[in-house]
Amino acid sequence: MADSLLFTVTEDINARPALVIEGTHTPDALASASGVYISAAGSAMLQGGSHPINAFDQWLWLAVESGTLQLESTAVSFQMRGGDCCMLPTGTTDVTLEVEQEARVLWIAVGGTLSGSFLQRMGALPHRILKQGALPSQLNLARHIVQATVRVASAQDASSAQLQQLLWAMLASHSGQPVAMDAVLSHEIAKVVDAMRKNQNRDSFSLAEMASLSRMPVETFR
Repeated sequence: MADSLLFTVTEDINARPALVIEGTHTPDALASASGVYISAAGSAMLQGGSHPINAFDQWLWLAVESGTLQLESTAVSFQMRGGDCCMLPTGTTDVTLEVEQEARVLWIAVGGTLSGSFLQRMGALPHRILKQGALPSQLNLARHIVQATVRVASAQDASSAQLQQLLWAMLASHSGQPVAMDAVLSHEIAKVVDAMRKNQNRDSFSLAEMASLSRMPVETFR
């Protein structure tokens, strides 16, 4: 398996994720100036065994989508099941995910000068790994974030707007606000963006054509 952003790849075949999808994101000027942005995201299907996590210089949000695993570090040890998440402060080291059978995980690296404050508003502790439950809407948003990050990573001069929308929707969801429409808008608008890139002309679609492609009202794109 090729190198992974999140997992330390070893010679032990049991310590290698069976499937990894990852992407990186360089924020545009507006996202960078906001002080918080997604720098990378991914998903992985982990088979039974030990899976060491690389140290990140950003905050890390990690969730178990399905299956069960044990998170082990020098500071904490706890079990995570489908629907659980945890937040790892910047620079956290010596973390390993122990999996008995299989587990699917989602993860998001959050950068920027205000990333710590942002994650703490989602319940994180500043210097300790914290486990909590992830809302179904947050897991859904995280899937969209992974897809959008992979899409942005393969595009030139891509805007950070979609990822910023999804990131703030994660916080809104944590606060109890309805965010289903954020995920729908992100998915449908992504169709338009992909079509524009395929045609290599960002100005080639009228408002009506964009609405038709996305099945959204024309007002969405005004």
